[in-house]
Amino acid sequence: MSSIDDDFQEELIAYVAKGLVVPIVGKDLLSWDSPEGRTMLYPMLANRLAEKLGLGSCDSGEEWTFESVFRVWRSNDLPGRSTGRSNLYWRVQQVLGEMKPTPPVSLRLLAQIRGFRVLVSTTFDRLLEQAVREERPDGVRVLKFSPALRPAPPDDLWQEGRSHIIQLFGQVSESQDYAVTDGDLLEFSHALQSEALEPGGLLSAFQGRHLLFLGNSFPDWMERFFVRTAKAARLAVGREGGRREIVADAEVRRNAGLANFFTQFPESMDVITSMDATEFIQRLHTRIREHHPEMLRDESVLGTEESPSSCDVFLSYTMADREAVLEIKRRLEARHLSVWCDTTGIEPGANLRDRIRRGIEGCYAFVPVVSQKTETRARSWFHEEWDMALAERKKTARSLGYFFPVFLQPEIRETGRLVPDEFRKEILAVDAPGGEVSAAFVEAVVQLVRLRKQLDLARA
Repeated sequence: MSSIDDDFQEELIAYVAKGLVVPIVGKDLLSWDSPEGRTMLYPMLANRLAEKLGLGSCDSGEEWTFESVFRVWRSNDLPGRSTGRSNLYWRVQQVLGEMKPTPPVSLRLLAQIRGFRVLVSTTFDRLLEQAVREERPDGVRVLKFSPALRPAPPDDLWQEGRSHIIQLFGQVSESQDYAVTDGDLLEFSHALQSEALEPGGLLSAFQGRHLLFLGNSFPDWMERFFVRTAKAARLAVGREGGRREIVADAEVRRNAGLANFFTQFPESMDVITSMDATEFIQRLHTRIREHHPEMLRDESVLGTEESPSSCDVFLSYTMADREAVLEIKRRLEARHLSVWCDTTGIEPGANLRDRIRRGIEGCYAFVPVVSQKTETRARSWFHEEWDMALAERKKTARSLGYFFPVFLQPEIRETGRLVPDEFRKEILAVDAPGGEVSAAFVEAVVQLVRLRKQLDLARA
């Protein structure tokens, strides 16, 4: 199938709710969107590694890959330079540690879906583990596979309320036993193939489950081999009980030959070519949030571990504008402002209301995000935030420099029936389609926060 419809999503969600779906996630999900385009972690890591090793520009004139970095480094016979395996893998670990990436939205969305009791990573970073730990307070157990270390599945692997992550190709660590290059992937896959044939092996735990392949984007030959290995059965054979494999992958979208190969097995495989893995996850999460909210964790993907009263900026929005809000948040945080976004997906309660009120009273700048989607909600939680903020400005006699309204559609400023006049008339208000607030807007918020902090220090 090339696209997904409501019936497909509902059937998948029903299996997820029963704990019968295993997401197998790869490097395509390790991406962050910006006005300049999408930034992918592993290409960036390969280029940083080449820079760290002093390799200069890639001979091909293209961006560095792990394959090209390792090839050039190992062929370099400069005196005093170690070309051993451990040295290179230690460098990968070092550079990744210096980059300090945080889990992208797609991984957080996956982690919020409670039915995914076991999540599988085909990358060597810790971002999936970090996302699950941050989104699920009950903790997580990590199982790391390697040719030398083959952990057996624990007895409580599928127990409700427990979370497990399986790192199929190892995890970056001091042991350096993890897959970086295509050669490594081949060795790990060979070991996994043997594992799949062993009763009680790690892959035997997947039997009776749907496998959801998301953004792995292996080379053509590896993609076919990996899906076959993970399934532990011929691709043409349907699974017992109608179990299926679902593939949403950029490589499959780019490579018509690979897509055609998988579509030869309609009895057992669904191939999604109408969207990439990130969009697939967003669509699935949205469907669950709107129709099955009990399957999600309570806290929003935009939340923060900080107390709301300790943050510089309070962002108020409807979850329907999540992507635009993420962009606003990213631009503000790039200037070292702490930003707090309210929790969503739960009914307002006394504890939440108190936290929101403290956040609004304690912030230096209140940023309401106004859109066509806020206009469609006659009364929602963000309206209460707006009321609290209006009351706070009246109570404290704040005038200029508290409200920074952002209008995602310029016409809403004039035509919006539910837009408070204070937002509409605010001289610091901006129009920002897609959440792309201007540098001038961000600078105004920075200056205001800086001034307010100076005043607070002067009063202390």
